[in-house]
Formats: sequence, structure tokens, C-alpha cells
Amino acid sequence: MMPGEQARRLDPASQRGYDYCCQIRERINGLRMIGIEPKCVWVGQDGARYMRALWFGACGENWDGVLPKMIAGVPCREGSTGGQDYVIEYFESQAEAEAARQRSGFKVADNPLSTVTH
Repeated sequence: MMPGEQARRLDPASQRGYDYCCQIRERINGLRMIGIEPKCVWVGQDGARYMRALWFGACGENWDGVLPKMIAGVPCREGSTGGQDYVIEYFESQAEAEAARQRSGFKVADNPLSTVTH
């Protein structure tokens, strides 16, 4: 199944959560392409609500009620974003960023739901 096919079967709030996760992942990958390693993604209340709808829609009763712990290998947390949809926190030094890149060993999936099992 293509990623878009699964997304099209989601309700509107879940679809928005899917789009939101994809947007964050693309931003993270864009930063990495220019040599910036994100430390953490902070998601605002509205975004978190849509992301919860996505994960509840995808996992149903098996969902534990928390946001995904990682997006593209970067920790994801709900918090104050100063009115932005999300805020990406960066490492203070290039050495810290490089160490984090080497430790992470992340794998990026084109479909945020690809790791969900039913």
C-alpha cells in the first residue's frame, strides 16, 4: 500500500495529524541536509491534538495515549511553542550535534504510520 492511500482513509483530524508529522519530518531532514542536527521537536497543543487523533486512528485500543517519542530520530515533546505549530531545538555546539548523529542510527520512513502494527 502506498503511504498516501493509507492516509486518505483517515478521518480529517487524523489526516491533519499525518500531514503534521510529515511536515515535521521533512523539516528535520532538510536541516540535516545543511548540517544541522535537531535536538528536540516541541509540538504545540493544536498539533499535539491532531497527532493524537492520528495515532488513535491508527492504533485504536492499542494506543498508549502519548505522542510518538521520536520523529525521524528526534525526540518529540508537547510544550509551549510561542504560538508556532512546532519549534525545533538545536544542540548548543557542533560537537554535541555530531555525537548525537553518530549515536542515533535513526531510520527515516516515508510513512509515519509504517511502524504501526495492528
